[in-house]
Amino acid sequence: MFYGLSIISFACLLTPFFNKAQTAGGVASLFVMLLSCLYLVVSLTRQLNEDGTVTYSIPAVARGFMCLISPCCVSLAIDQAVFLDIGVGMDFTTAGQGDFPLYIPMFMLLFDSILYFVLAMYLDNVIPTEYGAKKPPYYIFMKSYWCPGTREEDNDERAEDYDALFGNDVEKVTSDMREHTGVRILNLTKEFSGKEETVTAVNKLSLEMYTGQITCLLGHNGAGKTTLFNMLSGLVSPTRGTAKVLGLDINNPGDMLKIRQTTGVCPQHNILFDKLTVIEHLQLFAGIKGTKKENMMKSIKQILNDVGLLDQDDTFALNLSGGQKRKLSVAIALIGDPKIVFLDEPTAGIDPFSRRHLWSVLKEKKKGRVILLTTHFMDEADILADRKAFISKGQLRCCGSSLFLKNRFGIGYHLNMVVGKVSDRESITDLVCKNVDGAKHRRTHGKELAYTLPLEEVGSFKNLFAALESKSTDVSTLAESMGIKSYGVSMTTLEEVFLALEEDDQSMDIKDVLKLGGHAASTDTLDNNHDAEPINKSTVNILEALEKSPLVQEQDNLKTQQFWALSKVRLIRSLKDKALLFVNLILPVVFVVVGLVVSKTSAMNTATAPSPLNLTLALGIYANYTNYSPSAKNPPVLLRDSLGTTTGDAFLQMFRSMFETKTFTNSSEIVDTTSNFGIDLKNLTVTASSISNVGYSILYNSKATHSIPSVILLMSNSLLSMASSLVNGTQNTISAASLPLWKPSTKLTYNNNAFSSVILVAIAFVVVPPGFAVDLVKDRQYKIRSQLRTAGVPFSVYWLSNFFIDVCKFCIPAVFCIILTAAIQVDSLKPGGAMVSLVLLFLTIIPSSTLFVYIFQFLFDNFETCQSSLTVLYFFISFLPYLAVSLVDMISGEIPARIMHYLFVMLLPPYKVFGGIYYIDRIYRTSLLGNGQDITFGEYFKWESNILLPILWPLVEIPLYIMLLRIIDVRKTGGEIQDALPCISKKNSNEVDTENSDIIEDEDEDVAEERQRVKALQTRERNQPGKYSYESYPVVMVENLRKEFAKRGKQKRKGCKKVQGEEKVKVVVRNTSFAVESGEVLGLLGPNGAGKTTTLNMVIAEVGPTKGKVHVGGHDVRSSMSEAFKVLGYCPQHDALWDLVQLDDHLRAYAAIRGIPKKDIENVINYYIKELKLEDHAGKMAKKLSGGTKRKLSYIISMLGQPKVVLMDEPSTGMDPQSKRFLWDTISSSFSGTERGAILTTHYMEEADALCTRVAIMVNGKLECIGATQHLKNKYSSGYLLEVKLKIEDITDEEQAHRLEELQNYVVSLFPNAVTLEKFGTYAQFKVPKEDVPSLANVFASLEEGKRHHGMEEYSFSQSTLEQVFIEFAKRQLDEHAGDHDDDDKIDKIKTSSLVI
Repeated sequence: MFYGLSIISFACLLTPFFNKAQTAGGVASLFVMLLSCLYLVVSLTRQLNEDGTVTYSIPAVARGFMCLISPCCVSLAIDQAVFLDIGVGMDFTTAGQGDFPLYIPMFMLLFDSILYFVLAMYLDNVIPTEYGAKKPPYYIFMKSYWCPGTREEDNDERAEDYDALFGNDVEKVTSDMREHTGVRILNLTKEFSGKEETVTAVNKLSLEMYTGQITCLLGHNGAGKTTLFNMLSGLVSPTRGTAKVLGLDINNPGDMLKIRQTTGVCPQHNILFDKLTVIEHLQLFAGIKGTKKENMMKSIKQILNDVGLLDQDDTFALNLSGGQKRKLSVAIALIGDPKIVFLDEPTAGIDPFSRRHLWSVLKEKKKGRVILLTTHFMDEADILADRKAFISKGQLRCCGSSLFLKNRFGIGYHLNMVVGKVSDRESITDLVCKNVDGAKHRRTHGKELAYTLPLEEVGSFKNLFAALESKSTDVSTLAESMGIKSYGVSMTTLEEVFLALEEDDQSMDIKDVLKLGGHAASTDTLDNNHDAEPINKSTVNILEALEKSPLVQEQDNLKTQQFWALSKVRLIRSLKDKALLFVNLILPVVFVVVGLVVSKTSAMNTATAPSPLNLTLALGIYANYTNYSPSAKNPPVLLRDSLGTTTGDAFLQMFRSMFETKTFTNSSEIVDTTSNFGIDLKNLTVTASSISNVGYSILYNSKATHSIPSVILLMSNSLLSMASSLVNGTQNTISAASLPLWKPSTKLTYNNNAFSSVILVAIAFVVVPPGFAVDLVKDRQYKIRSQLRTAGVPFSVYWLSNFFIDVCKFCIPAVFCIILTAAIQVDSLKPGGAMVSLVLLFLTIIPSSTLFVYIFQFLFDNFETCQSSLTVLYFFISFLPYLAVSLVDMISGEIPARIMHYLFVMLLPPYKVFGGIYYIDRIYRTSLLGNGQDITFGEYFKWESNILLPILWPLVEIPLYIMLLRIIDVRKTGGEIQDALPCISKKNSNEVDTENSDIIEDEDEDVAEERQRVKALQTRERNQPGKYSYESYPVVMVENLRKEFAKRGKQKRKGCKKVQGEEKVKVVVRNTSFAVESGEVLGLLGPNGAGKTTTLNMVIAEVGPTKGKVHVGGHDVRSSMSEAFKVLGYCPQHDALWDLVQLDDHLRAYAAIRGIPKKDIENVINYYIKELKLEDHAGKMAKKLSGGTKRKLSYIISMLGQPKVVLMDEPSTGMDPQSKRFLWDTISSSFSGTERGAILTTHYMEEADALCTRVAIMVNGKLECIGATQHLKNKYSSGYLLEVKLKIEDITDEEQAHRLEELQNYVVSLFPNAVTLEKFGTYAQFKVPKEDVPSLANVFASLEEGKRHHGMEEYSFSQSTLEQVFIEFAKRQLDEHAGDHDDDDKIDKIKTSSLVI
């Protein structure tokens, strides 16, 4: 128990030195093992004396200090306990014996526990780490630590001039609002000292945040947002300046403790416990925040209801969807009624519908709180945050409401028009530019025209719309006569404000921009141009480079090129992983060397006869000497003087001075004695020069085996000593030894060195294979295996390249073992037969073990779990069978050991190396027990030698492992067993019914038209097969696609049990048909669980369809998979990159995989690196790249090899707006006007609006709509959004509220059905239904009048966005799933009535 306490405290002591749990765990385990071995310094240096006592070289005081090391202390305690138990028996009485009693290490273990815990707390406060404000080493002597105080707030700070403090780019607020300042930041600065220079992350930043409001921090990557967050929450201490949080100073340690008590944090990444339920998480954090027990459950239920997790309260965090995990993280931040809430990207990875619900929750919870938010979603900041603060280079660039920022920094309004096939586009452009000065044609996007209208010309908008609405004929308007089907207007987005600020920021030089992975774009490039000639001349035109380079050619040696490319990558990964390199290469060699040395030593020390026993030592065992205390109490020596003379008494006095003795007078006294020996002196004659007539009887105990010769030796030495003193005084002694009769045995006995040497040598070949599995699990965990498969790497090439490198690494310890065996001349391995059998054993075991670990690694889905547990597991399933076999063989008998050996060889593959080496070594050791004749070569290859089976059995395993690997690999990639073994299937597994009997009622007309178009294309091909080339096909064609999954019911915990629901069939994709033409980008949108990811997986053949077909580049992905993959590129949502491989090496590998000729590879990758601004990152490993750079790399990989179709799954996830826009420009120019097409999925509607020619929205597995974005907005739009801000005047709050009420009445008079969404201070937001806007000209004329007569300072009037259209469809998904509370369903069940639209 004491050791357990000490080791827990020891773990706490090591914690401050590490930032990664994986590293800490490995180092700590090794450290404990090494420290435990320190006790060997004591055990190996002590000496056993002749009298049975022990002399220690290490003094007791030094051993006491060694006990300060807990693992060493427990080893010393065990060693002492074993010694006592062997000697006198261990109990509470004997525990106090000796110079180092047993209770000393026991007490020291308890002392260590306290010492380590105190040191852990101290080091946690002083050792610098990534987070946390560290104290000076002498902090415990500071008065402020023991007597923390709170400084009073300086009320004069609020009197400072607002403009002087914040500048003109910060929106002014009313004096009443300033009275509710929750966070006040004053000249806050944070500097980080680097090796070469000091980096200023936050530079004299001043900002106010108000209670009851949500403030959003925006800025590019590295702007200082996270550093500011960390300073306010106390994770990092500021260099200069200060901040007051609810009047508490962040520089004051006492204040900081109070701030943390009222703070809730939602980190960017979910920090959850997999095996805790939702309610258990909240109970934990409610307890940490001090919520009273009687109110805890009520608060938890309320929070769960607010975030929509009430029906998931007993669900493990492991089983929650991504959206539900984010909700739980937000709930944890809000539990305990915190007054300050920090939210770091709270809705990352959540579909728009679920995001809207969280926005509603946060808007409701902001009352009485200061909420600080960061996000990369500009629409989230626009709608959710009351004030947005833009930070650039650590400084505040501007701050204010959306309306303030858009009017001050925006580029104006966007006018989008959908035109027909017959339209006069030049006349339309002339009309727009004539009526609005400064209007610019922004892009032509399929059937959509886009213009930018300057904000300062908003007064002339009514003229433009009046012209468009005017009658050109009696039956049509001017817009209709010009071919305009529909049009809409929207205000500049907050993202465009962000980009304008980035361009205008003079503090950002080009070098800094490039570090962010982006480029400074002009206002003309804020939206993408999809024409063949982009307006933005700096936009990357990748197509042009590809046309100039002879890229993909049909190569006979494509598989060979792929093999060497993947082998090179595998080699690079092996060489750069230093820890794995040490375990796989260095450590095995060390084990081999030590094992062979121990084996040689054991051979030299093999005993052929028993050693003689010195009889002088036996006296100390049988009797107690008088000159020192014995370690164990012995009975006295019996003496009797039958001679009865003075001479006899003097002679026996020598014995009395040497031993504890007892005198007896008659034989009856001997009956009850326990003495080991005695002497009865009969005769002794002593003269001046001689001794004669010696006679004595020896009394002995038969249990004391050596008592008779020991007593004779004692009497002889005593008589010799007396005689020598009579003659010349020279002292001589006689030595005697007992040599037992020895008879050679043919039975093998236990040999510790031999046993250990086999373990050491075999371990060298056991620790290597688990290292191979780590990279393979990484490939699956990071979806690299799927990416390679989609890139055209077949099963054989992938596994053969890994097998080739791994076998080469495996051969290193084997070759060293052979060389060292010959060099060291190990006797047991010196015979020719032993050497040949060892080589054959390695030749068969190495490929077999490699393939076995390839199969075994499929048990793991996380590489860290694999790395930490597979080596231990692999060792035990090899060592424990060896332990059983060797001990049975040495102790019990050969036959039982042989049976066990055969079973283990066939059932436990890792055991073979142990068993093989053991039986090779055994032949030599057995020969030493015989007549010592030479061992014949054939002795090793007799079946009874038990060596042939470990050599031959792997030859049986290898084909079985290859077949099993094929089956598991296919199953893991979504296939069936018959796909892996088509020869055993009667029906072609690739044949799937095309016809889908699932008729969708009330199907949207656009979706039905698309279905008929696909059907016509397929009918054309079936009726005239081969007539049309693949080039005439759409790049992607999906026909009647359906996918069903067998879904388990939810798993919940009831008490200590997990309860599994019944299995049922779930239709994920229903009768979906669409086609993507050349030059088209189709956006496939939908909420979580809609089926879009499953559809993409069927396109890349990751899963097979239940019904329907998918054609990619004219090839069926099931029957012609390899041909389809040749024309397919894939950019996954999560970057499938090798973390230890450089950016340029990624491109070289994938260029070779895609079949680009070797001579052109360097030119191609250099072009991509240059055009995507990646020169500074080409030599960086993937794990060192920023998120934006990784996305660019993933995009380049998808474009290599001229694919006809590219699948992009959320290509700009995690990128700041500037980097995002740069990537959008790149993607746009790569497809517009080319022969390739793309399918894009995203949760970011502005991305879909910017990149997609058409958009398809999926709900409940079926297509609900498809068409151009403006077409969808016109068809499904719910109306417009009006934002109004009044002029700030120095009036009372009541007068201000009255002005806002008058404004609301004016808006209702204009739009009778308008709904007030939000209003506070001088700001109001309204939702205007479409039927209230018959004329845009009248709307803008009325709003301009409102500016003149109703105190309006600025306004914004925008059409519903694509996201709002998406939300309307997302509601249907939730409605149709009402009552379905399955945990595995990734749809968040929430009330739609509280949505923020």
